[in-house]
Amino acid sequence: EKMLGHFKIKGPHPGREEILAFIQSVLSGETPAGEKTLKDLERLFPELLPEVGTHALFTSDTERFRALSCMMSALWLAADRYDDFTSGQPGKKKLRPEQWQQMQDFVVWTGIKERPDWIHGLLMYLAVKGLGRSKHLTMQLPKQCQQPDSAVSKLLENHLNVVPSFEILTEETADLVASISELHESFVFGQFMQAENTPLSLQILRQRAAEQDEAAYKLFLFSALGMLAGIGATAGATHSPFLTQGTTLTVLYSLQALQKLQLRSSQEIYWSYLCHWGRSLALSTHTLEDLAFLRLACICRTRERSAMELAYSSWASLALSERQALTEFLLADGIHFHAVLFSYPSTNS
Repeated sequence: EKMLGHFKIKGPHPGREEILAFIQSVLSGETPAGEKTLKDLERLFPELLPEVGTHALFTSDTERFRALSCMMSALWLAADRYDDFTSGQPGKKKLRPEQWQQMQDFVVWTGIKERPDWIHGLLMYLAVKGLGRSKHLTMQLPKQCQQPDSAVSKLLENHLNVVPSFEILTEETADLVASISELHESFVFGQFMQAENTPLSLQILRQRAAEQDEAAYKLFLFSALGMLAGIGATAGATHSPFLTQGTTLTVLYSLQALQKLQLRSSQEIYWSYLCHWGRSLALSTHTLEDLAFLRLACICRTRERSAMELAYSSWASLALSERQALTEFLLADGIHFHAVLFSYPSTNS
């Protein structure tokens, strides 16, 4: 039953109209947060069924819980339901209302609030995104499709028995979801957020996005936000455990930078994001060496002031020639100057 060609989730499965009615009830505020809403998502998207769904056989409860939290968070974002989004967050770390408003400005920019069919497609994608991290599943795909995002695209293309929710989307929405998945293959949002990629990565994303509808790029960014929202989810989570006061700032800076993808050069977007991030931590952004240290600090996930001071002390203790070599390496954009990008390894390695 764990063979792709033989796997099947026993039906009947919910239809499109039932899912759209559920989405409308969430948007209107009629559907409350709670265990029933989680159960509704499990029922409406059979990949999430706890015993016989795709996740149950190929991944783990952790992946399934994360998918549910991602989907719930996406619904609360689309419906502007701040209290539900933050309901389980610790008081001192709780997302601030002004941060929520910035996220709402982004959601309005995507246009998703007026398109329940887009929300349907987004929920479907978030339901299956974690399948790409399953070794049991990806080992059965061609080698060139075994990276997480490539695996998801391959499932959507050739293995509808594993992702049956894709089959009931309208043709327009299915094309949109396929485009979102292809964009995730081209660009890893988390790598941009941590300064692990380069301006070349943005140039490639711009080229790929230009080949798609504008809606696909906007929903690609929304899906990246939704995927982050569910990190750390546990059983029964109906809120976002990850997008709290401390973590959301970097996410917002990333989204705001990427909204300008077609308006600014790749270098401008990349370094304006990092400078914005650095200034929020009172770091200098005036010299090339400042920018190099900025990127290094971001790569190292340095946030606390004490850790930042220790990192800068180590940087300053290097010989001038060493700092110059590191500066040249860290500022290489991959477009005009050769750069090295270490992508995450295959899930099968």
